[in-house]
Amino acid sequence: MTKSFIKAVFFDVGMTLIEPCPDIDGMFFEVARGRGHQLSREEVSSHLDAVNGFYEKAYRANGDFWCVPESAAQMYLDMYRLMGRLVGLEEDAEAIAQHVHQEYLQAHAWKVYDDVKPCLEALGNLGIRLGVISNWAPNLPRLLEGLALRPYFEEVVPSAAVGHRKPHKAIFELALERMGLDCAEAVHVGDTLDSDGVGARDAGLLPVIIDRQRQHEGCGFTRLFSLTELPTLVAGMDVGF
Repeated sequence: MTKSFIKAVFFDVGMTLIEPCPDIDGMFFEVARGRGHQLSREEVSSHLDAVNGFYEKAYRANGDFWCVPESAAQMYLDMYRLMGRLVGLEEDAEAIAQHVHQEYLQAHAWKVYDDVKPCLEALGNLGIRLGVISNWAPNLPRLLEGLALRPYFEEVVPSAAVGHRKPHKAIFELALERMGLDCAEAVHVGDTLDSDGVGARDAGLLPVIIDRQRQHEGCGFTRLFSLTELPTLVAGMDVGF
């Protein structure tokens, strides 16, 4: 038996490396107020669960909208349109939705978690190669560039740009192929149990769940509460084959 030490770490993006800032309710509120509508932040926020639930229901039914650029954009526009209807701005819901969507294509609408760059730099110092595998629109490389994250990654693989999405094996296999890696040589880090945990495991990568809110106790996957823990974890990993 030989030992294959970890050579690369792939990362999910949303809620792993970055988070929306502000969230949908805050962005909708800012855009709507900017268009002259008088409404309260509390009123908008009261509908956030319904809007997020709309997304979750659609994703569970068929998340393949993440494989097509137009379909991915349409899903988010539908979420913002729904918010417009729920707050009683149906006559302007389309224009607000389009504006909100454009805002989230820009780096200023996202925040990099404080533990991300120290983690990426520490992994780089260990000689670990880095990549991204994310259910995201094709603009992801440009967004990461705007957030000063793109230089850390050899490959960025957004689902809507390659026609495959997590948790399906194909997107993991494509990323591995692009970097010339065997699945046993790679770790995948993300925040969701199905897309990142089950998906990576079924593709043969070692899954690690970043559980910032401590919601996934007993999930069966290695959990971290901060990415600052990841370099030490990866440095001690090896896989027998």
